[in-house]
Amino acid sequence: MSQVAKLYLRGSLVNKTLKNLTPTQRTEIEEITKQVLNDPKLNHVKTEFCNALRRTISNEYQDKEVATQDYAIALTRAAVAAKHGYSGNPPSEAAIKDPIQRKKWFQTWAFSYLKQILNENKLSSVLKKEKTWLPANQAIIHEIKTSLQGIIRKSDTSIRRTLKKHLEESIIEEITPKKQRLTIHHWEFPMTEKILELGTKYLKYGIETEITHEGIEITQTKDEMPDVQVTKRTRVLIQEASFDSNEDDKQRRDRMEGKIMTTMTQPDVEKKELVETLYNRVPDDVRPVLQIYYENSRPQEYINKYGDGPPRLIHVAQYLNKTPKEIKRLISIVKIYCLALKLGT
Repeated sequence: MSQVAKLYLRGSLVNKTLKNLTPTQRTEIEEITKQVLNDPKLNHVKTEFCNALRRTISNEYQDKEVATQDYAIALTRAAVAAKHGYSGNPPSEAAIKDPIQRKKWFQTWAFSYLKQILNENKLSSVLKKEKTWLPANQAIIHEIKTSLQGIIRKSDTSIRRTLKKHLEESIIEEITPKKQRLTIHHWEFPMTEKILELGTKYLKYGIETEITHEGIEITQTKDEMPDVQVTKRTRVLIQEASFDSNEDDKQRRDRMEGKIMTTMTQPDVEKKELVETLYNRVPDDVRPVLQIYYENSRPQEYINKYGDGPPRLIHVAQYLNKTPKEIKRLISIVKIYCLALKLGT
């Protein structure tokens, strides 16, 4: 069965795209779609497209062939637009013949279609608090780090970035079998009474704390550590699918109907690795935008010019010498890659 024939089975979107074409034109579009589908310069786009569907919608998208067919639908629509125009916009032969323009054109259409699919499922997230039990010597470290995170959130933006970096780089060191140290540049934190309160609280569990120049030392004074109940916060991605009763889209509704919940609970170190993975995977033209929006990699030149606060679209556009519309397009690509990597907290 030909690729275009297979795509007809995927629902009304491709039907509407191809219904006005002659058999010769359809054959031409099929050849273009095959060419782009096998273009090595777009392999990473196909991979992330399929991963995003598998990880966020799941269901039949666990079958890579199914996700690839939807990717082919996006390419088919892009090919028709390039050859015959779209919504009043003229066709573009360069988008088919020029390798650089082809990569940009089909990548944009692929992510636009992926965004459309994901928007149909209206992704949202909530912060979920759960109670759990930890040995006292682990529980106090968890509570200290939680308190430091609270300090960061309440701190002035001029020092927030530095404090976040200190917390991310903190490590737990074993001094003796019964003594640990949370090594951190704690003296730069505007410390609150909460840290001292935790030291008093954990005395009854056989834990002594001492703030030293190197960090916060935790000493176990009992042979057996009792378990202590603590609160853990996790970001939960909630997905609900809701569709109208258009009969043409019945197959699409059947495979996407339902509720899906994915819990994203990456520790700080793992999250840092995910961001590095994200940076390595996004297209070259997206990386400068990602660098600005990710606080830990924001260029000092940008900070000097526009400040340390949350980046504004107009400032990012000016700094990168692009239009706000182009920055919005690049941001949308970053969001799709974030979904593919489950990076949403």
